[in-house]
Amino acid sequence: MEWMFLALIGSSFLAAVNTLDKTILHGYIRNASAFTLLIGIAQITVGVVVTLATVRYVEYSLAATGWALLFGALWGMAAVFLLRTLHKQEVTRVIPVFQIYPIFAALMAFGFLGEILSSLQWASVFIVVTGGALLSVRRDTVNRHLFLHRSFFVLILASMIAGAGHVTGKLALEGLPILAVHGIRNLALGGVLVAASMRPEAFSEVKDLVRAGSRGLKIMAVNELIVVNVGLLLILWALSLGPVALVTTITATSSFFVFLYSTLL
Repeated sequence: MEWMFLALIGSSFLAAVNTLDKTILHGYIRNASAFTLLIGIAQITVGVVVTLATVRYVEYSLAATGWALLFGALWGMAAVFLLRTLHKQEVTRVIPVFQIYPIFAALMAFGFLGEILSSLQWASVFIVVTGGALLSVRRDTVNRHLFLHRSFFVLILASMIAGAGHVTGKLALEGLPILAVHGIRNLALGGVLVAASMRPEAFSEVKDLVRAGSRGLKIMAVNELIVVNVGLLLILWALSLGPVALVTTITATSSFFVFLYSTLL
């Protein structure tokens, strides 16, 4: 059950990333596209370094490399939706809804990988999903009825994409070692983020931040080059050892860590 502890520790790191992302967006960067662009550049940099460091020692099969690229592209698309929503909404409401992707991962893992869960395990997955949905419920004080915030549906789409990403990640890990998958995944992830941020105002703000020597850039560098990669590697390690459905369910506990970190901050 080593994968359980790896997934739990990884989720705590990714929760720290999400919390710091919101802090940076709130206090240092005005434009969400500029923020996404910087993340994309950071992840491409990590991807290049890791891939160059492992290319001599890894035999890259076409199928596994393709799955790793798709893994990164799907995560990139999910991240675009997540980051733009995070720019407008509270982190303690956004992340729990996004974290319902275990249900989608479980269904896809059943169809593509043949993973079968027990009744108790399915119940655990559904509890996580229900909690995420409840956190997106709002109360109309005028008409006195409940409704789902419109961001819920964007986050559901992002969650579905992230669930698919976990399944493709598992397929990539069947043919490549963890570091190789991480490098390729980051290249595709960063590429999608940069492509989604190709706007004049994004480049303009990045230039202004660099010229001003913004403290936000320093925080972001630590967050995107160190913290996020430690979390992602731990999740990949867990994914290589355990079933997709249960690993993703444990990583969804990052909602708790987000609440904890946000409260402390």
